[in-house]
Amino acid sequence: MSHKVTIKTQFKELQPLLKAFQILGWSIEHNAVARGWNDGAVHEVVARNTVQDNSRDNWASQDLVVERDEKNRVYQVHNSMDSDVVEIALESLGGREMPRLKRQYGIETIKNRAKQKGAECTVTEHANGKTHVLVTYA
Repeated sequence: MSHKVTIKTQFKELQPLLKAFQILGWSIEHNAVARGWNDGAVHEVVARNTVQDNSRDNWASQDLVVERDEKNRVYQVHNSMDSDVVEIALESLGGREMPRLKRQYGIETIKNRAKQKGAECTVTEHANGKTHVLVTYA
């Protein structure tokens, strides 16, 4: 049986979010100062852009900070310019990063939950850009 699902992504789990960043070529540092931020503060989690592309307003040297929202329910990702949330931060890094991050976060979340329940998870990337995730329970 096959189902098509549309999901509105909220970053509720830290580990799948960090794994998604790493798969997309970002490095993760804990208790670090974010490059491009003027506050000099040490942030709990910093995502560093490792792709050198200076064609877009020097955003390649900008780090993103991952932190909990005010109600401690979901994770938000901020840039240094004006603390906008991740959509603006990642859109500024080339426009394709936000959908890719959300997609990879969803895949990593499914893989983690399948593993917790003892299921196998197979991810298939297709040439047309679609991704199929198959979870098989023993």
